[in-house]
Amino acid sequence: MQAVLLVGGREGRLGASRLGSLSKRCPKPLLPVGDRPFLDYVIDNLERFGVDEIVLLAGYRSELIEAFASGRPNVSVVSEAKPLGTAGALRHAQASLAPSFLLVNGDCLFDIDYSELATAPTDREADWWVRVALRREADAARHAVVSLEDDGRISRITAPTKRAGPGLIIGGSCWMDRRVVEAIPSGRCSLEKSVFPDLARQGLLFGRVYEGGFIDIGIPEGYVFAQTWMPAVFDLMRGEAVSEPDLLEPANREVDCAPPGK
Repeated sequence: MQAVLLVGGREGRLGASRLGSLSKRCPKPLLPVGDRPFLDYVIDNLERFGVDEIVLLAGYRSELIEAFASGRPNVSVVSEAKPLGTAGALRHAQASLAPSFLLVNGDCLFDIDYSELATAPTDREADWWVRVALRREADAARHAVVSLEDDGRISRITAPTKRAGPGLIIGGSCWMDRRVVEAIPSGRCSLEKSVFPDLARQGLLFGRVYEGGFIDIGIPEGYVFAQTWMPAVFDLMRGEAVSEPDLLEPANREVDCAPPGK
């Protein structure tokens, strides 16, 4: 199974300024969590569910992403010369994509069963092009909120309103048919703002709700929490003693990329 990871942006959904200068020297997915790059954990987690091919879509400081992938036989990199957006990056990498593939944000980790997300479409999903992993957010004011129908179809995506309240939001992961990529126009384009809303209007976007833990290191509180939660969880998975990494407060300072963990 192939997983395509978006690792190209310096600015996250809330802008790089939310992390101060932490991501000045390296892409956010390579920021240190414990003593490893965050991207190491994302890849380890995907491999648990049968992912055996990783494609990294790189942009900002792509040479560091290429160095990270060096020596990993199941990891390849497609770099963009200029920012193309999340959809434009996929279009640029079209020749490297499988007929169906997982698409995952490289600066997020969603603790879900990816083998279940990537199952064949059900009878109700006969017209599917994308199946997104959804999560419940107690305060969805900063996020686009989806309307999920009883048959699993997403009928609408509402832009952030800054109004407090619960909602269903996309959790940075989806199972995608390559037909989506073939329909993306050349140039800069966004999945979140353009492609997904268009697919929802056409009835081609489906969703499944998951209850697993979620970490987004693109925001300061997520990055600080990751320092203790992720190393502990992954050490337990490997049967090792739980480590106690130092916390890195996201102040206005620069942080070097972590050395590759493998």
